[in-house]
Order: sequence, then C-alpha cells, then structure tokens
Amino acid sequence: MDYITCILNDPVTARSVLRTGRLLSQRLQDSQLRVLCPRPARDPNFMPTEEVMTDERRERFIGREETRLRKINRLFEAWKINDARAAVFEEVEGDVAEIVAAAARQATLVVAGAAYGTEQTDAAATIETVLAERASAIVVVPKEPPVLVGTCPGIAWKRNVQLNAAISSALKLLLTADQVHLLIEAEKAEEDAKLQDLVMTLQRHAVPVEIHHVELGGRHAGQYLIQEAHRAGSDLLVMGAHTQSWFRDLLLGGRSKDVLAHLDLPVLLHG
Repeated sequence: MDYITCILNDPVTARSVLRTGRLLSQRLQDSQLRVLCPRPARDPNFMPTEEVMTDERRERFIGREETRLRKINRLFEAWKINDARAAVFEEVEGDVAEIVAAAARQATLVVAGAAYGTEQTDAAATIETVLAERASAIVVVPKEPPVLVGTCPGIAWKRNVQLNAAISSALKLLLTADQVHLLIEAEKAEEDAKLQDLVMTLQRHAVPVEIHHVELGGRHAGQYLIQEAHRAGSDLLVMGAHTQSWFRDLLLGGRSKDVLAHLDLPVLLHG
C-alpha cells in the first residue's frame, strides 16, 4: 500500500495540496491518504540570543497561529465533503521539522505547498526536511490547484542519485500515465543505460514515451525547465533535488520571485 501525506502549512496553498493528494490517491488506487497540519510550539522567527520574548509578542504569535489553523481547518472541511475517502485532519504541535521528518519516514509520497516568500519558514522547512530525510519523495505544488496530476508526467533527465530515487518513488505513478515526456539536456544522454531501462519498462507497460531535447544552463534554468515541461504537455515534473541556487529559489522562495511565479505545476522530487 502507498501512503500519501498532505502537509498543510499555509492557507494559500492548502487547496492545491489537498487537490493534488486526492488526484494522486485516485491514480495510486491501493493508497491511504493522510492530512497533517504541523503547529509550531514556539515562534520560529524568534531569536532567543538576540531578542526577548515578551507577553505581547507571545500573544501575537498565538493569535496568528490560531487564525492560520482555523483557515486551514475550514478549507479541509470544505474539501472532504465530496470525498468519501477523505482522511482525518491531524493537528500536531511541536518542532515542525521533527513532525515533518517523522511523517516523511512513514510516507510513500509527501505533498506540500511551495514557500511563497521568505516569511514562509514552515513551508520552506517542510520541503527541506523531506528532502534531507531521503525517506520519501515530495510533490511540491503551486497556489492554483491542478486539474490533473500524473496523466502526462515529464522527467527532467540529468542522471544522478537524486533522480534515480525520484524515479523509483514515482515509478508506480509513471506506469499509470497516458504518456511520459523525457526532457533531456544532452543528446548523448539517450545512450544512458538507466534511461534506456526506464524507456523499456514504460513501453512494456504500454506507456508511450516522447523524448525532448532541452538546454538548462544559465540563471533562468528553472523558469526555462517549467516552460519546457508545459510545452511538452506535462502535468507533473519529476526530477532530482539539485542544490543550484535557481532550484532553491524556484521551490523555496527567495530573491528570484520572477522564477517562482512560473512554478505553476506540481514538481516531484527526492533528496
């Protein structure tokens, strides 16, 4: 059985996370869906070595958290009305990274929202923690809920350990696809034995494969990769968790907001 864990950090991305989790569970029919909302026990932005935690600041933090949780809970209740298989809403208080790490160790796939801006520390911590844990893949989703996920996935092929792990985690999903698009950076990559094995596996299961040659160099590589995935008709991008600055900006937010704005399809990664 596959275990899909939806982690809700932000009301802005909650609908998209829930929608993606539902679509994935429908494709992976023998699956169980879990919805988790981590609640930090203390203000993650508080610096004890530089600041003093006053009663006023503590009350502001508690108020913000209660407002956030109410919004997320309402979104969850609205989402589960039309889904007989909907999971129970779990709210867990503590260290967000520890909560997420424990969830990742028990999951096949984790679904989480992208971090829109540097203030979204919990969202960024969730993505980084799952990638660092290396126990499960994570599907990072944009603000807008997707219409489809996994019908025509694209794979950003640049051979490394992370990509191998991502493909292993996504293989069952890939085998349900109508078509798989391979986005290859170099023409000689077609001779890669791992790539040939993947193509043969997909073809044995009657999944059509189309190869696209792309160039991913330069500071706008992340934006270009998203554009190429859309051009190929992909509704999910599968790739290894690279450490380049453009990739971190694309998924975690930061200075390159123009790049982040192009994250408009789910991305499946493995650390």
